[in-house]
Amino acid sequence: MYNLLNTIASTNMEEATLQQQYSTAVAIREKAFRKNPDSLLKLLAPARAQVMAQYGKHGMEFKQVDAIIKRMRDTKLSVKPATEHTPELTVSRSEQSYGSMLQYFNELIQVLLQLPGYNPSNPLLQVSHLQQFAQQLLQLNGEVAIRYQMVRDSRNRRNALYDDLHDRALRIKAYCKANYGTQSSEYGLVKGLRV
Repeated sequence: MYNLLNTIASTNMEEATLQQQYSTAVAIREKAFRKNPDSLLKLLAPARAQVMAQYGKHGMEFKQVDAIIKRMRDTKLSVKPATEHTPELTVSRSEQSYGSMLQYFNELIQVLLQLPGYNPSNPLLQVSHLQQFAQQLLQLNGEVAIRYQMVRDSRNRRNALYDDLHDRALRIKAYCKANYGTQSSEYGLVKGLRV
């Protein structure tokens, strides 16, 4: 029984450590995608403006870039206001996932690669930098996925240990009830035990 309790205690510490590492990885990814001054979502407006300045607002190149950026942001796709019969169209939550945003970002990079004469003076908007940034975002997504898997596995192990502890507590109560009776002091000590 002491071995089980020691194992549960060490598994709880392991879970807390893994949860902290996972939270840190999520925070780093959140900064890279949304919060840093040079984050993915904050690079979209300058990239869009660069393409609009170079190819014009009505150019096909701008429309391609703008469509991808709209899917990456939580932007309304409908100009008409929502009514009772026609709901407001927005980007779905699954399209706002980090994996989807990264996929759209890679699609945007491919479109920018195919644009003739796209060579911005801002080094953050150059295709080579955008490709490196996409690779960095991919690594951050992978790190979060690995950390999540580790937390989930640790949590499953911990839950199995708690289930075992619960089962043992029930057996101890049943043993005391069977051997000492329901009115005994031994059973009185363990009857309120809950795990």
